[in-house]
Amino acid sequence: MNKKMKITVSAVLMITVLCVLTFKAGVMVGAADNEPGSVGDPLVSKSYLDSRLDGLSGVMTKVTLSKGSVLVAAEGASMIVFSGNGSVSGNGSGLINVTTGELTENGLSLAKYNTYLFPDAATTVTATSTMVVFLTGTYNVTQ
Repeated sequence: MNKKMKITVSAVLMITVLCVLTFKAGVMVGAADNEPGSVGDPLVSKSYLDSRLDGLSGVMTKVTLSKGSVLVAAEGASMIVFSGNGSVSGNGSGLINVTTGELTENGLSLAKYNTYLFPDAATTVTATSTMVVFLTGTYNVTQ
């Protein structure tokens, strides 16, 4: 190897080592500031979530279902499960979980904070405990 080639290889190696060290130092400093629950990585409080969902009152309707209640919504309606438990029921094809992109079929439980779309009016939701949902579109609740 000639002298010029050795200098070039040495320069490339030094620059690579310098870049790796700079990256590692940045990761260490950045990671130190992101303690869970800190300003760098905050937790979402229930009061914050409540205030954000209250802001949806003009767009979505808050509906409380008692255990055993059946929610029937029109085709194209959407729903967010806020609290409680429920499952898909009825004679329809199931609910589309917009959050995960999956079909939630009859008998399956609904996940909290997920958005569901009613593809037909034959699909219903049965509350297995007291349940709070936010809805768009027309709906009816029966006991």
